Amino acid sequence: MSNPISPELIKGTIGELLVQTRLLQYKVQAAPPLKDSGNDLIAIRESAIRRLQVKTTDLDHYRKPDKEKKYDILAAVRLFGYDQEIFLDQCEIYLIKKEELVRLPLHFSKIPQFKLSPERINDLFPLDI
Repeated sequence: MSNPISPELIKGTIGELLVQTRLLQYKVQAAPPLKDSGNDLIAIRESAIRRLQVKTTDLDHYRKPDKEKKYDILAAVRLFGYDQEIFLDQCEIYLIKKEELVRLPLHFSKIPQFKLSPERINDLFPLDI
């Protein structure tokens, strides 16, 4: 008999895996640290290294991490689907620098500029020249 898995743990894990997969599409490698030290993922593209905090929801707004958390980027994941049917191709990821969160609205519809895109990746993970 296995230990029960809570719906929150499932949702959070799906969000982290989705962020890893989508970042890899942009040539950013991301993995969880060996020990949970407060960062969900460490992401690397060439010499740019960033600590990510992932928050996953199926609502129209996201939650900010605790102020004491040390991270560089919030990856806010919006899942689409119901129960066990999550439509991964419709899910959205928003990448927000910690310092950008100060006065930012919490509704996804009000922050389209932070949605995962080639431009956003280049801003957060600049290529070596």
